[in-house]
Amino acid sequence: MFVLVRLKDVLKINPENFNNELEGFQLEVRRKYVNRIIKDVGLGVALYDVLEFGEGYVYPGDGAAHYTVTFRLVVLRPFVGEILLGRIKSCDDYGIQVTLDFFSDVYVVADHMPEPSEYDPVAQIWAWKYESYTMYMEPGSIVRLKVEAIAFNDKISKRPPKVNSDVAESAPPPAMMIVVPPRSANLTCRQR
Repeated sequence: MFVLVRLKDVLKINPENFNNELEGFQLEVRRKYVNRIIKDVGLGVALYDVLEFGEGYVYPGDGAAHYTVTFRLVVLRPFVGEILLGRIKSCDDYGIQVTLDFFSDVYVVADHMPEPSEYDPVAQIWAWKYESYTMYMEPGSIVRLKVEAIAFNDKISKRPPKVNSDVAESAPPPAMMIVVPPRSANLTCRQR
C-alpha cells in the first residue's frame, strides 16, 4: 500500500533557511508534496530523506536560492490485487464511498455491488440479499476491497459548485481514485 519513491525537483529556499539548508529542503518538500496527489505516482504521505542537492542559484530580482534536490517520499499507491480494509463513509443510489481514514476516494459503484443488492432511498443504505438473509451496508460498516486499478484525473475543476441552482452540477472527479472490480467487495454487513 505504501511505497518509497525517488523524486528530483528544483526547490526554492527562502533566505531565512540559508543557515540550515537541509531543514529548508524538508520544509519545502513537505509543503509541496505531503498530502498531495502526484500524478501517476500516488498520494504523498511523508518525506523519508533528502539524498542529494546541488549548488543553489539566485536569480536576478529573487532573494531566494533555487536548488536541484533528490529525495525519497513515502507514497500511498496500492498495488493491483491488494486487499484494503476500510469503512463505508456514505451510500447513495450510485454506490458506496469508502474511507481508509486518511484517504476517502474509494468508490464501489452500484454495478459492482454483490448480487442481488438494492438501494433503499428512505434509509439511504444498500441491502444485499444473501440466501434467506438481508445484510445491510450502511455508513460505519467495515469493508474489504480488492484493488483493480488506480485512476488519475488530469482535469480538476477549479470552479466551485453552484449553490441553490435548479440544474444539479456534478462534483469534479477526484485527482486519484481507487477502482474496485465488479462484485469483489467483501462487505461486512449486519442483519436487521
